[in-house]
Amino acid sequence: QLALGILRLEGTPQAVTPAQAGALLPLWQTLQTLAGSSVAAPEEIEALQDQIIASLAGEPVAAIAALQLTNADLQAYYVEIGAAEVRTPEPGATPQSGAFKDLPQEQREAARATAQALGTPVGGGSGGSGATKSDLLLDNVIELLVQRAAQP
Repeated sequence: QLALGILRLEGTPQAVTPAQAGALLPLWQTLQTLAGSSVAAPEEIEALQDQIIASLAGEPVAAIAALQLTNADLQAYYVEIGAAEVRTPEPGATPQSGAFKDLPQEQREAARATAQALGTPVGGGSGGSGATKSDLLLDNVIELLVQRAAQP
């Protein structure tokens, strides 16, 4: 939600400022490194997301929350950038399907938020292309932050 939200806020009054971009850039770069690591602990990723939210502070966080982004929005974004084809969800797929179904509600929500922030499909199965799409999402956020941080 954070990554897609930052991209969706572009061109609005709540868009990331150059100062915020400078603070956010190393955090997103670290998140990208952790996302590609097979040994990163979920707690590390969650702590980094908390730092990202703290660095955004105020209006951008509220604006991202107000967007109420879903996996459908994420899939639509992937279609927009040419990383995915239009597809319909698998019948019976739910946000709690798969690995998240056995977690307590609070952990399930945290796991879903983490998965969404990393661009990992939740519910409906991942066809093995999730990592590539996640990389594209993170690359696009980082590219935006690099450009924004360079602005006076």
